[in-house]
Amino acid sequence: SSRRRHTRLQGDWSSDVCSSDLGNGLYSTATGASAGTWEAGVLDYDDIAANYLPKMTRYWDAVAKVPYLWDSSNKVFISYDDPESMKAKANYVNATGLGGVMAWELSSDRKSTLLDALNSTLK
Repeated sequence: SSRRRHTRLQGDWSSDVCSSDLGNGLYSTATGASAGTWEAGVLDYDDIAANYLPKMTRYWDAVAKVPYLWDSSNKVFISYDDPESMKAKANYVNATGLGGVMAWELSSDRKSTLLDALNSTLK
């Protein structure tokens, strides 16, 4: 099994996910993308925080150091970044002496929640 290790401030939303051995959506296969905030399969962070995080179960992938949401009833899996994962990325940058961080999309973090977490942790 391969893990997603890309950094996006947007979430990836998959529907019709087949059950995994873990029972929490991780390592499952999907038949396609569900509706998103802006286009199929793409949710922005503010939408995830307001509309999905309160309703779905949040899990933490300790290896990839990212959260994901799983709705076992509807078989919906959402991978995304949050303040905790952004701090983990910044800690990795600090620990390895890298020169900075690249983010794919900042417009989905309109309140700068993720950017602030990253900035407060970088040296």
